[in-house]
Amino acid sequence: SNKRNRSKLLLMSFFALGNVLMDLILETDADYVKKWDLNFDDQIMAEEKHEPLFVEVAENAQTLRVPGGCALNTTRVISKLAGRKSRVSVTFAGVTGEDAVGDQIHSMLSSDSIAFHRVQSKVRTGNTVALVTDGGKRSLVGPVEMANHFSADNLEAIEDQWKRAAFIFQASWFLLSPDGINCAFMMATHAAKSGQHFGLNLAAESLVQQFRDELVELMRSATFVFGNTVEYKAFAEAMSWQCSSMNEILLKINELPYSGARRRTLLITSGSAPTLMLFNGKVYSFPVNKISKEKVIDTTGAGDAFCGGFIFELLNDTSCDDDSLFALENAIMTGHGTAKSVIQMRGCDVSKILPVLTESAEAGK
Repeated sequence: SNKRNRSKLLLMSFFALGNVLMDLILETDADYVKKWDLNFDDQIMAEEKHEPLFVEVAENAQTLRVPGGCALNTTRVISKLAGRKSRVSVTFAGVTGEDAVGDQIHSMLSSDSIAFHRVQSKVRTGNTVALVTDGGKRSLVGPVEMANHFSADNLEAIEDQWKRAAFIFQASWFLLSPDGINCAFMMATHAAKSGQHFGLNLAAESLVQQFRDELVELMRSATFVFGNTVEYKAFAEAMSWQCSSMNEILLKINELPYSGARRRTLLITSGSAPTLMLFNGKVYSFPVNKISKEKVIDTTGAGDAFCGGFIFELLNDTSCDDDSLFALENAIMTGHGTAKSVIQMRGCDVSKILPVLTESAEAGK
């Protein structure tokens, strides 16, 4: 019945729900990171003690502003690859404040051809601080107050958008909002019933620990789970598994209950080390083309960009079945390419990613 249900979907459409943030990116040194009691290559939620950090970074003339938020980064990468003439349609839903920053993000997304379902809230648009030190190491401090105002009612109001999308995407950050778990389950269970892909980005070690049970439940419907080695290890730990390798963690997750629409695919990125993929019960390894250390400027959006490249390739390549090993291999290559482009820029800056010419665009030459 899934094949039949699938015929109602818009084949090349992508829908993501997530936090809308403005990233405040500042190049700094290790001492400044230590001063705020932060770790390198870490992501945490802001506490009261971080308030002055936000003020300092916002007032610093060197600070760069780029739209951010895990799922939004992925969405922007997909839309950039799609280009203006693409058949791939991209929709994003999230909350901003009724403020200039929210307006700024809205116009940035519109110019990127992203259909943005903007829910406006009385709270100001959220900022994330990204402190970047030598070699592209980064420490992220993010608020999540904005997401709190996106409700299941808001999601129902745009159900024609996500119920017809071929691919629905969520990052775990959204689970922090009061209705976030509710929204995620609504989409995940619908996807499993109607033949849609449901992609889940584990997103951060702290979230994996906090939402273990919810993630197990979402993994029941997730055709794709994305994460890095740290996040997958945290999940194994939260499950009290004794695993000696990443392969073993993948095989254990694969034993968890699953009723998704297609075969389950699990992906682990690991910086310049090979990407691992579990597909059809087997683990595959895909090497990354390394770039020289000097070229790595900021690894902030690397994982998000990988997801974007991967998903775009699956949606764009209608020539083969999207759960064939061949299609997944191509998708991983594109994911590696987009991640490589983004780590050579500050923040998840998609401006250097070139649109992929689709066959229809080629034909029109």
